[in-house]
Parts: sequence; C-alpha cells; structure tokens
Amino acid sequence: MIEVLNLHKIFHDRKKGEIPAVRGVSFTCSPGRVFGLLSFLFDQPRELEGREIEFCSLAVLQCASAVARALSLAEPPAER
Repeated sequence: MIEVLNLHKIFHDRKKGEIPAVRGVSFTCSPGRVFGLLSFLFDQPRELEGREIEFCSLAVLQCASAVARALSLAEPPAER
C-alpha cells in the first residue's frame, strides 16, 4: 500500500512565480489499484459552480476511462 500524507506541490513559473498545485492532500492506494490526482489551475482561489463542476467531473471521468483502457491492453510487442 502507498500512503501519502499532507502532500504539497508547487510549480515554478518564470513569469508567474510559484504556483501551488496541491495543498495538504492525503490519500492511500492499495496494491493493484490506480490512484489519479487531477489539478485545475486558476489565477486565484475560487469556488467552482454548476457547469464548472460538471466540466471537471467529465474531465476526471475521461482520465479514468483512459487509464482503465490502457491497463486493459495487452503488453506491447517487444521491439525488434
């Protein structure tokens, strides 16, 4: 099992300076499971509303579907 406690991630941009991506996230992931973390960046802190929440939910579902599909594919053929 993987356990992550109080994760923080900051990206550095030459023009914008420090951009916090994750603040204080904790999670566990059991063996054989896949955990994904998707972050959306806005210029300033804000609460999402209606259609924005719907958009984010759809983006997450698309990512999850892509991961599930990739995991279901057979191993790629060996390089020649």
